[in-house]
Amino acid sequence: MENLRKKIAEAKKIVEELGLEEPYKSEAFGAVLTQLLLTERAKEKLEKPTHIEIGLEKRIEKFAKDADVTVDRLKHVFHFKKDDLALLMVSGEKQREQQMRATLLILTGLSYCYERGEILASDLRKKLKKLDIGLANLATNLARHRQFVLPEGESGSHAFTYLITEPGKKEGLRIIRELSGET
Repeated sequence: MENLRKKIAEAKKIVEELGLEEPYKSEAFGAVLTQLLLTERAKEKLEKPTHIEIGLEKRIEKFAKDADVTVDRLKHVFHFKKDDLALLMVSGEKQREQQMRATLLILTGLSYCYERGEILASDLRKKLKKLDIGLANLATNLARHRQFVLPEGESGSHAFTYLITEPGKKEGLRIIRELSGET
């Protein structure tokens, strides 16, 4: 309630400084007060993590622990968003090695942090493209490592996905340790 009084006083002061006459003065007061309250509300939302963000942070901590790296080092490999992640780095000399490593990292991160152990092939291609990893022979290159990544669905279909296996997650964790410099 005290905060509301402060915002009303602040809005009155701003409107007085504008030197407006009625009815503009009343309209301006309403607009200024609304903007001040909305700004305050937005600040509160930014400062107070949501239930989803708290859950995500806990999953990131578990992810880091299982990878045997610090959360800070893990965040050098991934950028975590509310409902998705972006891979920041990948290693490998050849394109097929980069494709496989990036796919394992993406799927491992999705599995740990967002409880999604699969990705649409089209979404994977977009993520690889953002990393400047060539897409030539992607399906063939990933099919060579079925112990880590399983293709699911009809090839070429919009619903075609890749799923990570338990050995794939372990390999993803190993690659994270390697990339983070904590091997």
